[in-house]
Amino acid sequence: MILHAVQSNLNQYLYGSGSWKAVWANRFALRNTGLPAREIPFDKNDPKAVLENMTPDIRHVLIEYSKWPDLVVQLKRKYPQVKVHIRTHNAEAYQYFNRATGNGLRDYFTWSTWQQCIRIIRQDSRCRGAANTLLGINE
Repeated sequence: MILHAVQSNLNQYLYGSGSWKAVWANRFALRNTGLPAREIPFDKNDPKAVLENMTPDIRHVLIEYSKWPDLVVQLKRKYPQVKVHIRTHNAEAYQYFNRATGNGLRDYFTWSTWQQCIRIIRQDSRCRGAANTLLGINE
């Protein structure tokens, strides 16, 4: 069984975005493969629903996005036999930096922009270290 973990507000806030399209592509792929799979929505601020929905038949967990390194670590500790796959959508820190510095040169010197980039790099690195695989949109 594949458990597909998707943040519950995806349709509300991200409709039509690249992330939304990527999640729907995974939904269609899982439906059309014939492999047993089910989706679990979870609150982006409290992903414990993923842990609460683990059952003995689950062999793989596909988590959309690399925002939840603590969840990945907990899954690997509690269920070492389960393969955890992270669907990465972008080079997150790079994309954030490009969006945050779009207002001119002064944005390059904003400490909060750099702090956020560092935070994103750390969470991505922790997910990379704990997950079995990262499933990116490109190399």
